[in-house]
Amino acid sequence: VWGWRRTPVGHGATWLVAASAAGLLFAAGMAGWDPAAAVTEIALIIAVAACVWLASRQAPPERWPAVLAVVISGLTLLGLRQVGGGPEYAASVLEHIPEHIREAAAERLASRRAFASQPLPSHLAVLLATALPLLLDRLRPRWTTAPWVVAAVLCVVGLLLTRSPIGVALALAACTALAVARNRSRLVAVVLVLALVLILVVVGRGDVMDFDPVNLRLDNWRTAFWVWTTAPASGVGTAGFAQAAQAVPFEVGNRPMHAHSLPLEWLAEFGPVGFLVFVFLAVSLWRLMRSLWPHRPDLAVAMAVIPAHNLFDFSLYGSGVAVPWALLVGWGWALSRSAPETG
Repeated sequence: VWGWRRTPVGHGATWLVAASAAGLLFAAGMAGWDPAAAVTEIALIIAVAACVWLASRQAPPERWPAVLAVVISGLTLLGLRQVGGGPEYAASVLEHIPEHIREAAAERLASRRAFASQPLPSHLAVLLATALPLLLDRLRPRWTTAPWVVAAVLCVVGLLLTRSPIGVALALAACTALAVARNRSRLVAVVLVLALVLILVVVGRGDVMDFDPVNLRLDNWRTAFWVWTTAPASGVGTAGFAQAAQAVPFEVGNRPMHAHSLPLEWLAEFGPVGFLVFVFLAVSLWRLMRSLWPHRPDLAVAMAVIPAHNLFDFSLYGSGVAVPWALLVGWGWALSRSAPETG
């Protein structure tokens, strides 16, 4: 009701398009390879769209994105517990994890890589990388900024604990862009610290030095192209990639649930239409970021981190990443409408 009252009248065409898209997603899922998984995926898409819409109805107070970033930084505390916990702690955690991901979680705990409440360390890393520029932009030489400082330190520590090269690299890129926009010396110092963290992560990961993650990504993308060729016009349906990928006829390093590339997964599941929808959404996000850049570069770069991650991963398929990102996009949309004209 709150959101509806803040929505201008005369948007019947928009609602018709949204309803039609939801219907097509449902139909594609029911006719695809995995209808049960499709229902879950469609529910997440609807939840993300609802969060964007509700958050965009009214411009938030200036500090709300940073407050969300503080909450995200708290995940580092859980990550510290995971990394420092012993076998008894690991056993207690595994008891409460669903059976279908228990084996993967056990591997993460054994590797001493933090993942907090997320399914993978890289998903925690991309959340922290999203939060960091929102916190750094609020740093001032005053004691009142102490909460932002503590949260920013937690983000950097958490990134190190995940040992995720792509997560640290995205944080480094986001903070570099913010340093260019704001031209503050303290931001340059953070960029240098993140560069050091990236070096430590890469050197400390033997599999990264052997290019194992890169080879697995290439296998995943080859699989995505093959899945698409099985139904080049319509795709294999909503959430159908995981089942279709099990039938890949050539040798691959793994048979994942996702393609580790959102545009390729949408190409495989929805055909050329899915790929074009991704391009349309990417261009729309880019235009929104450009409108925010002059007055809120921190929010602009934070909004870009998770979509960039999903060119190489699948973090948007988890509500723990998708919902916070949807809030940021909605707030950015609202702020772009209320921003003064520039140029």
